[in-house]
Amino acid sequence: MTYPVRNSPPVEPKPSDFGLTDERASQLADPLISRLVANRWTWVALISVIVVITYARTESLIRAVLSPILWLPMTLFVGIPALMIVSAVWRRLQADFPKYRAYDRARTKFRLALAEWKRTQREWWQALRGKALEAEVARLFARRGFAVRHVGGAGDEGVDLLLTSGERTILVQCKGHKKPIGPAVVREVYGTLAHHKHGEAWLVAVCGFTRAAVEFARGKPIRLLGVDQLIAELQRADGRGAGPNGR
Repeated sequence: MTYPVRNSPPVEPKPSDFGLTDERASQLADPLISRLVANRWTWVALISVIVVITYARTESLIRAVLSPILWLPMTLFVGIPALMIVSAVWRRLQADFPKYRAYDRARTKFRLALAEWKRTQREWWQALRGKALEAEVARLFARRGFAVRHVGGAGDEGVDLLLTSGERTILVQCKGHKKPIGPAVVREVYGTLAHHKHGEAWLVAVCGFTRAAVEFARGKPIRLLGVDQLIAELQRADGRGAGPNGR
């Protein structure tokens, strides 16, 4: 599933859009079991009942005090599933539950759309570091049609990802530096490319490249990808550009 790139964030749905009040939506979203578990008086009452019943049967204060250790887990093991069933039945018997279900589906779509919109924002990419950046770059190029293999880790020899499409293999290195990447890093990538003997290398840097780095990469099988290029690739992944063999 793909989501259109937006210039503005999606609008979060409100309960009123579906004929519900905020309070009613909260009631339907937070069924009986959740409210009971979150209420400390539920636990006080439950423990008190166990202590009283145990004392009435044994007339032993010590056994009554220790009884919650044994009986509380057993009570919860039986009681929680029963409460879950009661809560599920209660929700579905409410006349306005279909409205809540539509609202809940809209919220799920909103969260997905919001996550996709964030990926079109420079600030979001520039905040990524390390494994999180590698994962997002891998996700992006998988959507672009590449087969992606994670290499990064101990002994990765300067390779974070390998992208393949047909006979084409691309070495990818991701840099989450806070400052633009200089020529020294590009030179290292060039050496890594020669060592592994792949056809080309892509260097991803969320804060861009210095002019010297760009000049060093010129004429070499090295593609420099800043945030703007990543966002353009995202647009292509959504069907607005070439396939994986496109530049």
